[in-house]
Amino acid sequence: MLKIEQARLVTTHEIRECFGCAGGINKGETAVFITVMDQNIGIYLHQVCNVKIVNNKNALDSIYYGCLNDIEPTPQCQKKG
Repeated sequence: MLKIEQARLVTTHEIRECFGCAGGINKGETAVFITVMDQNIGIYLHQVCNVKIVNNKNALDSIYYGCLNDIEPTPQCQKKG
């Protein structure tokens, strides 16, 4: 499980990929940026995906790349970039 060090809202300056649904986050969109402890990595999430992860106890047990696609398809999964 990922241990979150810091989470904050950011405006993307380039196209990013959502860690939760693997869909694209367009330039200029507001997203959640999460810094992961002890791994020196940061991940981006759509705001909707962040809420789904927080509200879904199954997702909190094991967060991994594309985990929301296994729980339920999200609209962001279908649109890339």
